[in-house]
Amino acid sequence: MSNINHQQTSKRNRPTKALLEYNLNEVYRLMIAGMTNRDIIQQLKINDRTFRRYVKKIRDRNVTDQLAKRQEYFLDDVKLAKDRLLMAKRYNLAIVNNDETEAKEKIEALKLDAALTMTLLKLDYEGTILLRALNNTNGNDDHTSFQLKPQILQLHN
Repeated sequence: MSNINHQQTSKRNRPTKALLEYNLNEVYRLMIAGMTNRDIIQQLKINDRTFRRYVKKIRDRNVTDQLAKRQEYFLDDVKLAKDRLLMAKRYNLAIVNNDETEAKEKIEALKLDAALTMTLLKLDYEGTILLRALNNTNGNDDHTSFQLKPQILQLHN
């Protein structure tokens, strides 16, 4: 197979970003292929410390990707729940606005509409809190939460 190319290095004898990315991908590819750590180190002719650094970077990248997917799925679930609640509200308002509906049914529809409105408000509020909690499980600063705010605000539309 191929050896990691140490030709492209910066002034301080460190690999460039492009070379580092290539090296990480090569280590990851060999790990997925089922090679042992020792075999990867020997095949790529890297030292043990460099290999451990690469594995840590690969794991960190995988965790970050998984958290991003988790947040994306969470946003999709919140949006779906909101859409369903809004559909139920439209149905109830159609009952209320129907001249043929009895007063008792209209009152029940209005009560249900109020409960749906409260549920929507809770979903918006608690969904934002839960999303921030998801961000903080990764040890991110609060600025990550603000990067997601446009997506959260989109849920309010």
